[in-house]
Amino acid sequence: MQTLSRKGRSEILSKLEDELVRQLKPKQAAEILEFSLLHYGTSSSEEISERRLDELYGATLECWHFFQQLDPGKPKVKVFNPDFEENGWQSTHTVIVILQEDIPFLIDSVRMEVNRRELTIHSIHNSIMAVKRDARGRCQQVMPSEGTDSSIPRESVIYLEVDRHTDQAQLKDLNNTLVEILNEAVLVTADFSKMRVKADSLMG
Repeated sequence: MQTLSRKGRSEILSKLEDELVRQLKPKQAAEILEFSLLHYGTSSSEEISERRLDELYGATLECWHFFQQLDPGKPKVKVFNPDFEENGWQSTHTVIVILQEDIPFLIDSVRMEVNRRELTIHSIHNSIMAVKRDARGRCQQVMPSEGTDSSIPRESVIYLEVDRHTDQAQLKDLNNTLVEILNEAVLVTADFSKMRVKADSLMG
């Protein structure tokens, strides 16, 4: 399958920028554009071009709004079916958005649960950013992960589109299960880090 050129990717993001400027106030448009350039920084042209502009615009706004608040130490998960009247955009798939302190094996953990439920993944995207938040978890500044001071926390944004499910009970169960899995991943990572520090001290 042929991958589009970097130029093609830039053209798609330029169209997104035009749409942001057309529909939003200048300050908000600039903030969301900055976020989108980081969010789609690792995406190929092929990944982005598969979406219609209105879907890309809607998904970008959804992720940006979702990103604005993160309670310290808690993963954030949203499983839903985008509806034009409620969300301002729509999709033929069920959408999963995850915001979490960046730790190893996040994508693998999420994939395993989705696969266990025999849901086909139609789209998956992960971006890692350096983020400054206030004491209440509100976003103050977002920066590229690479080249930014390592003391600034890294956060992972995961966006998936899976087979559409309309059963609200199933959607809620998937949401709750993903929260549990992510909490367990945080604990396992913390324990592993402590063990590694102890092992290094013993070897030293």
